[in-house]
Amino acid sequence: LTPLEMNQIEIIAFGGAAALRKTPQTPFARVVNYYAVNDPLLLVVPQAAHALRSGFVGEDSEFCFLAPRIGDPIRDHNLFGPTYMQALAWEGQRFQSQYQSLVHRSSRFVCLFLVALCKALYHRLYILVKVVIKKTLHPALPLILYLWQKSDILRGVVKAFLIKPMATILVVLYLWLRELQAMRHQKGDQYQPAQVAIDMAKDQQ
Repeated sequence: LTPLEMNQIEIIAFGGAAALRKTPQTPFARVVNYYAVNDPLLLVVPQAAHALRSGFVGEDSEFCFLAPRIGDPIRDHNLFGPTYMQALAWEGQRFQSQYQSLVHRSSRFVCLFLVALCKALYHRLYILVKVVIKKTLHPALPLILYLWQKSDILRGVVKAFLIKPMATILVVLYLWLRELQAMRHQKGDQYQPAQVAIDMAKDQQ
């Protein structure tokens, strides 16, 4: 990665086996190394142990030390344990608030609701059609087949007022559901490296 690309990256580490730092060679936008104060990895990461002993853990520090929630060094080292999970959840909320707009977060909720609603409607409509065919059309199927073969008017009426509307509704619901699912799984904003943007601007000039 180029320095411009690294300058767009935030590094968040939890109980890492090595301390990640911002240097002239790795000018990351933000680096935070989370450690529980009883994490056994502090015994093999001298930079983190020194930061803990020196008390240099201010706002601009690259280290953040957490009070253990369990008291067992091994269990507190677990990423999904209560010690690190709280910091992980906070970082997730920070990322959403900084890089996702309120409209994006709200539209995702609306999209999920519409997907669930569309699935429910599709399922209900399927059951309704099944019940109608089973309880209404099935007993009269011999008569319907006879009239179907003998009457062109009946075929036209059934096609115009039953088959085509039902098929249209099912197709519309299916396409709508597929579109909503695509929106649901759509990736977030695609960020291009700064160097790429600079090169594109130069080419346009």
